[in-house]
Amino acid sequence: MKLSLLTLLALAASPAFAASKAEWKSVYTNTKTDCVTVSASNDRAPIDFSEAECKAFGGYVLKVEGGDLRYGPALSYQGEALQIGRPFGFHDPKGDKIEWIYRKTTDDEGAGTVEWKGLVYRLSVDNEGGEGSHDELIAVRLAGKETCSLGVVKTNEAARKLIQNARAACTSRAPSTIRRPSCAASGRSRYGASAGRWACFTCSTRSSSSLPCNRA
Repeated sequence: MKLSLLTLLALAASPAFAASKAEWKSVYTNTKTDCVTVSASNDRAPIDFSEAECKAFGGYVLKVEGGDLRYGPALSYQGEALQIGRPFGFHDPKGDKIEWIYRKTTDDEGAGTVEWKGLVYRLSVDNEGGEGSHDELIAVRLAGKETCSLGVVKTNEAARKLIQNARAACTSRAPSTIRRPSCAASGRSRYGASAGRWACFTCSTRSSSSLPCNRA
C-alpha cells in the first residue's frame, strides 16, 4: 500500500521519528596523569611558582598554575582568561580530579551532540589569620567567554544541580590567577609577588633571594 505524501510528512513529524534523548554526563581531568609540567621554580627562584598544561575539552585550555602559595586550575577560551572563582587567599588543589560536566543529545539514529556546561574543582584554602584551612568545592558554568563561577557548594551533586540550572546567577570574587610578566632580560631582574600579582624586581645581587629588591 502506497502512503500519501501528507501521511509521510505526518509520520516524519511524529515523536517516533523525531525522538531524541538528552542526558547529563561527567568526564574528569586527573591532575596527576593528565597534565604536563611547563614551569616549576627551583632554588634559584625568589618565589615559588609552577605551571602545568592539562587535558581539556570543548575548546577550553586548562592549566594548573600559580605562585606565592596560591595554586589551582586556570581556564581560558580562545586566548581569553576566564574567571572561575579562585579565592585571593593562599590555596592549593584538593584531590587530583577536575570534573567536566556536559549535556549529550542523541537522536533516534544514534547521532549525537555534546554541549560542555560546567566545571567542578576543589581547593584547600587557608583560613583568615593563618590558623588551619578549609575545603571549597567550586561550581563553574561553561559558556565560552561568558564562563563564570556559580559559587561554593558542599557536594559534587549540589554542584551538578547548580550547573544544570540555567537560571543560577554568577558570583564574583577577586581574581587570583598569578602570571609571570616579561621582565627585562637581565640577571638583575627577578619575579616577586605583591598583592597576589607577579611583578618585576631589580635586585642588587643574585646570590640570595632574601636580599631587598626594588620593584622595577
